[in-house]
Amino acid sequence: MKCSTINFTTLQSLPAHFRSLLRSCARNSSLSTGKKLHAVILTSGLASSSPNSFLLNALHHLYASCGVASSARHLFYQIPRSHKDVTDWTTLLSCLAQHRTKPSEGFCFFKEMRKEGVVLDDVAMISVFVLCTRVEDLGMGRQAQGCLVKMGLGFGVKVCNAVMNMYVKCGLVEEVRRVFCEMNERNVVSWSTLLEGVVKWEGVENGRVVFDEMPERNGVGWTIMIAGYVGNGFSRKGFILLDEMVSRFRLGLNFVTLSSILSACAQSGDVLMGRWVHVYALKGMGREMHIMIEHYACMVDLLGRAGHLEEALMLIKKMPMYPNEVVLGSLLGSCNAHGKLQLGERILQELIEMDQHNTEYHVLLSNMYALEGKQEKANSLRQILKSRGIRKVPGVTSIYVGGEVEELVEAVCKADDELKRKRRSFFHNATHLDSLTAFSFTLFSEWGDESQISTIGY
Repeated sequence: MKCSTINFTTLQSLPAHFRSLLRSCARNSSLSTGKKLHAVILTSGLASSSPNSFLLNALHHLYASCGVASSARHLFYQIPRSHKDVTDWTTLLSCLAQHRTKPSEGFCFFKEMRKEGVVLDDVAMISVFVLCTRVEDLGMGRQAQGCLVKMGLGFGVKVCNAVMNMYVKCGLVEEVRRVFCEMNERNVVSWSTLLEGVVKWEGVENGRVVFDEMPERNGVGWTIMIAGYVGNGFSRKGFILLDEMVSRFRLGLNFVTLSSILSACAQSGDVLMGRWVHVYALKGMGREMHIMIEHYACMVDLLGRAGHLEEALMLIKKMPMYPNEVVLGSLLGSCNAHGKLQLGERILQELIEMDQHNTEYHVLLSNMYALEGKQEKANSLRQILKSRGIRKVPGVTSIYVGGEVEELVEAVCKADDELKRKRRSFFHNATHLDSLTAFSFTLFSEWGDESQISTIGY
C-alpha cells in the first residue's frame, strides 16, 4: 500500500484486518506468522486503545490454539474484564488441558472459572475430563460428572467420549461399558474408546468381539486391534489384520498406525514382526504411504532394545533422510543398555555436532564410561562440559507411592539436604509396599571436581 493512498478510513479498518489475519493464523496453527503480526501490533500500539482491545482476544486465541500456554495465559489476563467472554475462558482451559502444562494449573483455572461465575459448556467440561485423565483423578472426574447433572448440561457424544477415555486410563472397564450403553448416540470415537479399554484391560480376544461389532471402523480402531495383537504376542494375527486393513478395506498405513505397531513390537520384543511391518510400509511408498523419520526412530528403537545394534546402524545409514537427535539418541540409549561403548562414542560425536549444549547424551556416555571402569574418561567428559559453562538441566522424577505422588528434584548445592530427605522418605514408604521390582542405577553428582558416584538400589 502506497503512503499516498492511506486515509483515515483505512487506518480505522486496520485493527479489524489484523483480527481477521490472527484468526486465520489460529485456524491454521501458523504461529510464526502470528508472532510477526503480534510484533507489528505491539510496535504500532494498536491494541493499547480501548476500542481495539479485541486484538488481545485474537492474540490470546492464537497462542492458545498453537499450544503456547504461557503466552495465552499472559494475554488472557491483559484482556479487560468487561471484554472477556465464555470463549476466552474455555479456550485457555482447553489449552491448559491438552498441552504440556502442569495439570494443577488447569484445575486452578477451572476453579477460578467457577468462582467468577463463568457459564460452563461442553468444551469446558471436556477439558476438565482431559485433565482428570492426565492425572487419573477419579474423584475430580466424578465431581465433574456431578457438575454436569446439576447444571443440566446433559451428556453429549463428545462429553461421554471424554468420560469414557478417563475411565479407560483408570482401568475401570465396567464404567466404560456403562457410559457407552447409556449413550443415546454413539460415533466412531465412542466405539474406538470402548475397544481401547477392552483390549487394554480385558484382553485382545475380548477386544476382537467389540471390533467385529463396530458399525464403522476408522484407522484408530484398526490400529488399536493390530497393536493389541502384536503387543500380546499374536504377531501373525496382527499381520493378517494389517494386510486386511490395507488390501481389503483400502485404508492407508498412516503415520499413527505404523508408529503404534512398531512401538508395540518394541515393547514385546517382536523383531520379526517389526521387520515385516517396516518392509510392508516400504512397499507402500509412493502410493498412499510416506515413510517419515519418526518411523525410522521406532524401528531403530525396536532393533536397539533387542540388541541388534549393527542392524540398527545399517538402517540409519540407508535412511532417505539425515538422522535427527531422536534417532541417534535412541541408538545411544541402546548402546548404554548393551554396553557398546565404542559405537556409543561414535554416535555421541554426531549428536554433539547437532547440539553441543545438550547434556543428556553426555551424561549417558559418562555413565557408560563409569560402568566400563573408565573413570578417567568419565571425569574428563564432565570437565569438558564444566569448562564450557554447560550445566546439566535438573531432572524431576514423579513416583506414585502408596496413593501419593513423591516428587524427586535433582538437587544442587543448597538443596542437597532436601533431596536426601525426600529420598529417605520415598524408600521408607517403598519398604511398606507388598511388592517391589529390584532396580539399580547410577547417578553422577553435579559437575564438581570430585568423582563421586551415588548408587541407589533396592
